[in-house]
Amino acid sequence: MRAGQHAAALKAQRQIVRGLVCCLLGLAVVGCTSTAPKADPPTSRSESPQLPAPITTTTSTSGQPIGTTPTSTTLQGAAPRVVLDIAPDDEALLVWAEQVLIRDCMAAAGFEYFVPDRSTYARDPAEHAYFELERFPYDASVEGVPYAPRVRSTDQAPDPNRTYVLGLSPAAQAAYSEAVASGEMTAPVLGMQMPSQGCSAEARRQLYGDLETFMVSGFVVNLDSTTRFAAETDDRVVTAMADWSACMTESGFTFESFYEARNAAAGSQASQAVAIAAADADCTTKSGLGVVFHTAYDEHFNELLDENADLLNQYVAARATAIEKATSLLAAS
Repeated sequence: MRAGQHAAALKAQRQIVRGLVCCLLGLAVVGCTSTAPKADPPTSRSESPQLPAPITTTTSTSGQPIGTTPTSTTLQGAAPRVVLDIAPDDEALLVWAEQVLIRDCMAAAGFEYFVPDRSTYARDPAEHAYFELERFPYDASVEGVPYAPRVRSTDQAPDPNRTYVLGLSPAAQAAYSEAVASGEMTAPVLGMQMPSQGCSAEARRQLYGDLETFMVSGFVVNLDSTTRFAAETDDRVVTAMADWSACMTESGFTFESFYEARNAAAGSQASQAVAIAAADADCTTKSGLGVVFHTAYDEHFNELLDENADLLNQYVAARATAIEKATSLLAAS
């Protein structure tokens, strides 16, 4: 099977991770960092637990999305089969609802808290699609040569909550921070931590029933980086990556990983970017890196799902209830 075909077969699994990561951007889950060695993939955005500011609208730097199709993936473990996926409208609704609940709680504490229109929480399809491409070995049959243009958020609007806080006295700023998020508790998986008190915690309790259930989202946020680390340290991938690197050296380029090649091309002149991409495409095919990496990723990803199926099913069920609550909140607004 060609690397492109294999990647398409796995897109459904990765799509669920991307959607949930986007859903949770800006939420105060502490410790959600990648542990991947040497490789330098892009990192997701996060906000400080002291000020979980709303997500702002993003504008892509390219014209059209790089094409991904919404799909659904099922968990098969000790728990019943469920769909681990979320519609873009639902993920935006959940983030908006949490922010509205924080706003109301902060008002009761005597503070202002600004929540933008719900539409501003929608993810940028082009940025989302490019995020998928750049974190895995290059597949020229999907992107063409050279690499697809980078898609990055640009010109984000100033955060009115940050502006508001900066206008408070030092004592009021401390009180605001305490009202938003305080205390600490540890998630049931991966040892991540998040605030246990304050308006952000209360909003999550109202939506999800309890913080322990919501905190499984931290596991979901790290699911991709945990899987990639397992794949990158898999002996099969280590061997294929070394072969790929040796091939790139023979082509006149010194890179230890495919991340480095793409990053170098992004900062190069057009002719150099084409040369890097062409060499990458050739070496990925010769080394078998694409197929090997996707195979290892798939295996480790499914292992994580199977090992944590009960926990994830619990979270998905609670999330469905949260969507119902958020829908009611929207209807009443």
